[in-house]
Amino acid sequence: MEGRDLPMTALVQELAAEAAGIGSFDWDLASGRLVWDDRLVEMFGYERGSFGESLADFNARLHPDDVPRVADALQQTIDTVGVLDVEYRVQLPDGRTRWVVGRGRAVADETGRTARVLGVAYDTTRERDAEARVSRVLESMSAAFFSLDADWRFSYVNAEAERVLGRGRDEMLGGVVWELFPLAVGSDFELHYRRAAETGQPVVFDAYYPPPLDAWFEVRAWPGPDGLSVYFLDVTERRRAQDQVVRSAARLAMIAEVTSGFGAMLAGDLTPALALDQLARAVVPVLGDSATCTTGEVPADAVSGVTFPLVARGRSVGALSVHRGADRPPMDDEDLAAGREVADRAALALDSVRLYEQQRRIAEELQLSLLTAPPATPGARIAVRYLPAAEAAQVGGDWYDAFRQPDGGTMVVIGDVVGHDTEAAAAMGQLRGLLRGIAHRSGWGPAAVLADLDRAITGLQVDTMGTAAIARLEPAGEAGGTRVRWSNAGHPPIMVLRPDGTVQELATARADLMLGVDDRAPRTEHELVVQPGATVLLYTDGLVESRQMPLDDGLPRLTGLLAELGPVGPGREALEAFCDAVVARLRPEDSEDDVALVALRLD
Repeated sequence: MEGRDLPMTALVQELAAEAAGIGSFDWDLASGRLVWDDRLVEMFGYERGSFGESLADFNARLHPDDVPRVADALQQTIDTVGVLDVEYRVQLPDGRTRWVVGRGRAVADETGRTARVLGVAYDTTRERDAEARVSRVLESMSAAFFSLDADWRFSYVNAEAERVLGRGRDEMLGGVVWELFPLAVGSDFELHYRRAAETGQPVVFDAYYPPPLDAWFEVRAWPGPDGLSVYFLDVTERRRAQDQVVRSAARLAMIAEVTSGFGAMLAGDLTPALALDQLARAVVPVLGDSATCTTGEVPADAVSGVTFPLVARGRSVGALSVHRGADRPPMDDEDLAAGREVADRAALALDSVRLYEQQRRIAEELQLSLLTAPPATPGARIAVRYLPAAEAAQVGGDWYDAFRQPDGGTMVVIGDVVGHDTEAAAAMGQLRGLLRGIAHRSGWGPAAVLADLDRAITGLQVDTMGTAAIARLEPAGEAGGTRVRWSNAGHPPIMVLRPDGTVQELATARADLMLGVDDRAPRTEHELVVQPGATVLLYTDGLVESRQMPLDDGLPRLTGLLAELGPVGPGREALEAFCDAVVARLRPEDSEDDVALVALRLD
């Protein structure tokens, strides 16, 4: 190219095309001559002398599977005197495959028919490779995922979504969701999907899809510039268990009208012993003139009268004996059925209470055994809180840690591993141990710790994902106060309550990626200096998020509460009271998540 021989506008366009790697073509239909510029010749793996300037040379480099599709696109452009927009694969002589996008426009002659097709082409291999990497992550997920474009057409479906939805991706890709799943029209699915698309806000909801799926799904949908991304889980078994509890509660409520002690025990207002005593009183005089309840194995020589064994899950927990005087006729079938119902429900409730307490103790002990008391830290007071989820055995992945590094700096960590089960707790323990080992180095900063932890997750094949926020506290030197260096891997932002009562949210315009997704993701580190009397608060999302309260609502509530509470006074009691107030006033009532919290008052 000789720039001085071109007008200035043409020169600029030529330079721009060259910088962007864009090649141009001109296809004359009358002569059949296909003219390519040098960039296009090189893009297709030809030498200038070996390119014959024909459509056959073009087709010779196309992937065989793409030839019919590209031919159809070209013919459509010619027939309609329209535009061309097609992506295809080029097979290079060295065996490599290159993705190319071709775009052009038909030019008509004086009769209105297409005489030429002009256009450009550019290499999209790098973008395709990036998409492939993302696809591998999505395909490895145990959760179902699909994306919809702006026209509600499926643009991506992972393998788990194929399994859950009972359709192959070849059938779904390009199809409209309302046509492939017509029973979603007018349902909660359409309501929430359209709300997310219209408001630009993510939605989280549970919804039921009728047969052939016949399943309940927990759905999280995020709107984006290209459409909607949807992550969902089949929670049918969980819903059935919940429905069973509801039905049982309804039946027990009828019995509770006569046996208030039984209902009070299930509500937690009475101990099992007192509930059994009230149960014995409640069946009188409906079933008999007197009754007794005993716990443990039913003796072989059970007391006289009608004895109903209290048996649940193959385990005898006691017996209900009902006695009638001589002036009353023996129990009929309905009396016996009512007695058996009362006994069966009472036994199940008693055993459920036992299992609940057992599971709750196991869950709490397991979780608490993985968490340690904060260290004594010069220049700061530290208080921690951990609240398990309300459901039995809902041991989770929330964790905190605080320890001193060899150079005297204090490292404070808060994290949340994906999941709510013993596997999540085990993964949490692994991450916590790895982080401690990585961070116990002089001067090792938060971003470096998170980057090393991410690499360790991959290298040691710790199959989990999670979020974490780290703050390192160190003296600010001559400036006075405390320097806080922090880094955040997809976790809710650290809060700083300053001595003047103002609240600062430590957040960036673009959050770093969560742990366990891509160990090459960059980790950023930030710092600020805070004066004595400031309080630094780290917490997990269970404090500010639930099914009914998205994180975008919970964070402003936390900021407002901190401003209302004001600066924390000196002394441990003030910091402990501060933590109690934050949890009591902010944790959602409907929270099904555990909560971890670390507060530091800088003295």
